[in-house]
Amino acid sequence: WRTFCRERDTPHVRVLDPRASLFVKLEEEWNVMRFVCSLVEQRGVQPDTAASYLGQVQGWHLRTHGVKLCGGVRLERLREMLRGLRRLHPSTRRLRRGVAPQKLAVAIAKLLDRRNPLHANVRALLAVMLQGLVRGAESGADGAFDPSRHPTREDVIVTQERLVWMMWPCKNMKHSGGKTVPLIIGAGGEFVDAVAEMNNLKRVDPVALGAESSTPLFRKPNGRPFKVEEIRDWVEKLMRAVGEEPSQFGAHSIRIGGATALFQAGADPCVIRTMGRWSSDCYRLYVRACFGQTLEWGQERPVQPRYQTWQVSSRRWIHTDPFRAWGALGLTLDKASVTPALLRSTPTPPPSMADRRRQQRARLGHDQSPHPLWDDS
Repeated sequence: WRTFCRERDTPHVRVLDPRASLFVKLEEEWNVMRFVCSLVEQRGVQPDTAASYLGQVQGWHLRTHGVKLCGGVRLERLREMLRGLRRLHPSTRRLRRGVAPQKLAVAIAKLLDRRNPLHANVRALLAVMLQGLVRGAESGADGAFDPSRHPTREDVIVTQERLVWMMWPCKNMKHSGGKTVPLIIGAGGEFVDAVAEMNNLKRVDPVALGAESSTPLFRKPNGRPFKVEEIRDWVEKLMRAVGEEPSQFGAHSIRIGGATALFQAGADPCVIRTMGRWSSDCYRLYVRACFGQTLEWGQERPVQPRYQTWQVSSRRWIHTDPFRAWGALGLTLDKASVTPALLRSTPTPPPSMADRRRQQRARLGHDQSPHPLWDDS
């Protein structure tokens, strides 16, 4: 936003009185629309991402200066423009699938040798990412290596029972400043054991005494940390080795697979959120119910018959359990008195508006002849 405003020789702080004229507000909205268009047309940002960027700018402007851009105008023209941009620039995001621990274990055993230093680093990297729900940006470094932010050998303490990694998350909790968030992984994984892989890494790729604080936690033969793109390449290579379509996998597939495995194992949602360092229920986006789990649900919890009942408050048909529906209406029903014939019977449709008016006229003592006050029109 600052760059955009500087290129147009206009201030990036644009405090506007909410009582300003409509013309001034629309001019400000036009400037914001140019900003979003420049993100999409010049920088190649997807329209939805550009809208998210603008939301961050709006939040910053509100927190810093007490008012949003454009004096709080609803930005209706911007919304319509974004619809058109979505049609002109359809999303090209690939479908990302989670990496199953079973397939990852098979691929690692097939391609990666524990005695090779490079392979030992990749094995430990992927195992820690899977079991710790670690993002690619948290385990590697795309830019220049910064020991104060990026993981080093000094940050990890490994025993035979567990490993503890003091990390700096790239999203939530990074405001704490520094490597203050502990990531704890226990030993003995059924398919992937991050603790065993880290102990193997220390044996195969040792670090000189005193150099742990300046050595990347996972490094290549040249001593540099892995980039996210390189992690993605390794994931695709491993998935290709087990017969999967590599284009459906990326570095984030490890995190998705770890969350899915926890969900399949019956982990509490609070555990998944804590381990993945999610501050909201957005972890649900990463959980993919696998085919086997779906079959188990169908076998262990057979589908109960569903019945139609009338929900008076919302005036629509819903499918629900009759006992629960009648209880919601304040009625009691003995389940032993309900016969199969009653459950199979078709419920009586609700009365129409005209029928309800006739019933109301009858209660008020009116005759059944049309009356101006009760005209259906």
